[in-house]
Order: sequence, then C-alpha cells, then structure tokens
Amino acid sequence: MVDYPLNVDGETLAVTALQMGNPNCCIFVEDFDALDWRRLGPLIENHRVFPERTNVIFVRVRDRRNLEERIWERGVGETESSGTCSCAAVVAAVINDKTDRSVQVHAPGGVIPIEWRDDDEVVLTGSAELVYSGKWPVK
Repeated sequence: MVDYPLNVDGETLAVTALQMGNPNCCIFVEDFDALDWRRLGPLIENHRVFPERTNVIFVRVRDRRNLEERIWERGVGETESSGTCSCAAVVAAVINDKTDRSVQVHAPGGVIPIEWRDDDEVVLTGSAELVYSGKWPVK
C-alpha cells in the first residue's frame, strides 16, 4: 500500500505499508512533536487492516540522504532502533520519491547506513552493541 488513507481514531493518515520479513507501516511526518505518535502507534499496530498487527515507523525526511524515525514495534512498543524498521523506512521513502536509495537513518538508538541496491537487496551496515547480559538460573 502506497500513500493509503488509513482512518485512525477519527484521523486520516497517509500510510505506506510493506513487508520486510514482517509487516511494516510507515507514516511520513514533518515534526515528531506535532504528532502524538506514541498514542497512534498502538492504534495503528492493532488496526483491523493489519490482522497480524504491524510495526509502525514514523519517518521525517531531512533530505534525500538522511531521514529520522520513531518506532512503535509490534508486540514491544516504543523502540530505540530496529534494523527491519529502518530498512522498511528507507524502502517506503524511495517508493514515495522522498529519498535516494542510499540513506543514513537517524534513530534514538543511533545512525544506521542503509542502501536499497539496484538488485533489490536492502543492506544495512553498522555495529552491534551489547546492551544487556544475564544468567539463566540452573536448577
């Protein structure tokens, strides 16, 4: 779905929905502070048009090579970063002619370089960082 008018709680939002191994719904915004994305995220995630629920990515295009995102991840809620969601944001931005195919994605968790190559492979590059470690008790 490209630029689909989705009615959410009496408000119509233009969404681009796509599969990136799981369902993703992208909404392009001008200003994160002007939109209550934390309220809309779970409403869209559980909207009837997405019977298996969906990730919701709010995307602000800075320029043709940079975008910002805020993520409401399916079954999780607000998420600082997600490779899958970032890839979906880039593909949605290219489909809507908002960015080039090679983009820096800025999320609260960091910056992810992503390229949608001409052979249709979507490649993200970056480091992984351990954010938690624990031990499972053995009985």
